[in-house]
Amino acid sequence: MKPIIITISILLAGLTIATLNLRTTNAELKEQLQTALGYREQLNKQAEEYTRQRMEWNARLAELETQLLSTATQLNNLSEALQEAREQVNPDYELLLERARREVALNNPPRQRREGGMNVLSDPDAAFTIAEASVDSNYSDFFDVARLSPTARETVGAAIVDFTANRLQLLRDMISGDLSPEIAAAYFGPNALLNNLSQILSQEQLEQLQDYELAANQQSTRNTYAGMFAGNNSTISGLTQELVLDVLMEELYSASNSFGAIVSTNGSLTEAMGDRELAFERARSRLGNDLNQEQLAQYDRFAQEQSNAINFTLTASSTDGEQQQVQIMRVISDNLPN
Repeated sequence: MKPIIITISILLAGLTIATLNLRTTNAELKEQLQTALGYREQLNKQAEEYTRQRMEWNARLAELETQLLSTATQLNNLSEALQEAREQVNPDYELLLERARREVALNNPPRQRREGGMNVLSDPDAAFTIAEASVDSNYSDFFDVARLSPTARETVGAAIVDFTANRLQLLRDMISGDLSPEIAAAYFGPNALLNNLSQILSQEQLEQLQDYELAANQQSTRNTYAGMFAGNNSTISGLTQELVLDVLMEELYSASNSFGAIVSTNGSLTEAMGDRELAFERARSRLGNDLNQEQLAQYDRFAQEQSNAINFTLTASSTDGEQQQVQIMRVISDNLPN
């Protein structure tokens, strides 16, 4: 009997151990199952996120393609508009230039010219070369201020080169009185360049160009006059010279003096020179209490010298990048041409 009891006990003990092992294994399997389920849930979430992102990317890609197509259309329209503007630039000015050349040829027989430099500028190729070299140095800052695109910069730059070259060719004839008032005003009057570019620049850009031109012309004249005042015998120097130049620039480039234009609105050089003389007189009146007798005497001599002279300054960049100035000064006789 005892052997049977022992055998049963051993079997029960084995069953107990087997049950414990099964429970342990079952618990481990449940834990592994939970882990696997957790991984699957994470994968599902990631798959959903990737699907959402892919949909967003596809939508964004479609939007970018639409924008690209719109931009391409706009660029094409802009190119067509610029081409049209290029074709329309200054038809009146070309006609005026041709008319001016005919008038000069008709009214003036060939004669000996004494102004060597002026003759050079009357040559179309030489005038164009000088004008082309001057555009980048004179107007690159304006192109930046106006935020012109590369294509617009090229179009506007070409128009300025053409205008400047024509102006240089007509300079001698204007001073000699061989131009009609209409043509003189078109090339040398107030806002001549602005009128020339009115078809290719917006109103805002024209106003920016007007301010830029005024500041540039003032600075050019200021530098020229400062050089004239320099010297060991000059009584106008230092802070006094700065004051004189400040007042002169304000008066010479005021509305009363047609903002420094070579000829008046009606194309008259005589009227413009008269307005210029009045500008010097206004400046002297303002400076009367700030200058001593010697300084006033020097100012009067300077004003007299400038009253019958035209200063035409063109700044160009040389091949090595240095700045060079081409200055033409022509003394006008007491009998002005027009």
